[in-house]
Amino acid sequence: MSTQLADIIDDVPLLIYCFDSNMFIEHIFGKIATILQLDKPKLLGISLQQAKMLMPVSVNHARRALRGESFTAVLEFQKKVFEVVYQPRFVDEVVVAVVCTASDVSARVAAERELLERETKLSVDSRLSGLGKIAGGMAHEINNPLSIVLGNCQLLQTMLSQEAVDKTLFSARVGKVQKNAERVAKIVSSLLSIFKGDRQDVMSEQNLPQLVKMAAERHKERFASEDITFKYAGHEGDPCTSGNSKQLLLVISSLLSNSIDAIKKCEDKWITIQSESGQNETRVIVTDSGKGIPPEIRLKIFDPFFTTKEVNEGTGLGLSLVRQIMEHHGGNLHIDERAKNTSFVLTFPKLEKNKIAV
Repeated sequence: MSTQLADIIDDVPLLIYCFDSNMFIEHIFGKIATILQLDKPKLLGISLQQAKMLMPVSVNHARRALRGESFTAVLEFQKKVFEVVYQPRFVDEVVVAVVCTASDVSARVAAERELLERETKLSVDSRLSGLGKIAGGMAHEINNPLSIVLGNCQLLQTMLSQEAVDKTLFSARVGKVQKNAERVAKIVSSLLSIFKGDRQDVMSEQNLPQLVKMAAERHKERFASEDITFKYAGHEGDPCTSGNSKQLLLVISSLLSNSIDAIKKCEDKWITIQSESGQNETRVIVTDSGKGIPPEIRLKIFDPFFTTKEVNEGTGLGLSLVRQIMEHHGGNLHIDERAKNTSFVLTFPKLEKNKIAV
């Protein structure tokens, strides 16, 4: 090789070296050799085993390259990170030497690690923030019924200390304790069904019309007692989706429950559910006779445990968690702001049978 060409190659910001089939170094070039203060004349002719303490080389990688494989590997040397490209040279289909090109990627790796650390920290901070909101919401939701339970327990203790106990009043107090204890249990159960999951109910094919009918059946008595007209505009041929039946049933039931609570004081009381089919998705639209949601409420309606209901009327399952379930299923929940009445839209991906979990 001419001196001029060698000088040009030596000015390239890389470390270029070549070793023969016996893993002895034949050539060394590149600017990194100067940066690492390599004594090139002394390195020529020595084995990679000897050189590995002096420059970024790997005997295991060398063996792999001598088997005829071209590849890229990462090596750490002197607190620096090098990306090394191994390129075998063949003569009559036999590897006679390997040319290695090493570049210093320390800055890039450091930047990637810093970015990953920042993303991890942001993710952790976001989760902690979300957890804090949920914990605060849980505390608020559970505190009210617990206060009622404790208050009635104290009254029951006072009544038991009296000689004559009014059984009717005593029974009424016990009923309040039971009702509010059941409410706390319902809140906890709802959260566990989402965060812990149901191991007996994996993602499987779900028929949306059937889920809607099951959810409506759960609220049949409330529809009657509140004089609410319910109608489902769908048919059995609607596309199915893939999901956890209990969680999806919980989603639809929660929206129905919210609608009932929202319109029970209205003069005109009705709830309709309709389904629409698109090319890649199915929409289930829950609409009630309410006059829509004010803009200031829309901004926070999906916050954990946000509610506009009166004290002791919250269900413990906020729209935030309903939306999380939908996103977990590859769908979404949003408000139809163009609708004349209050309307929530559930978007489900159409079923791809070959992708159902088993």
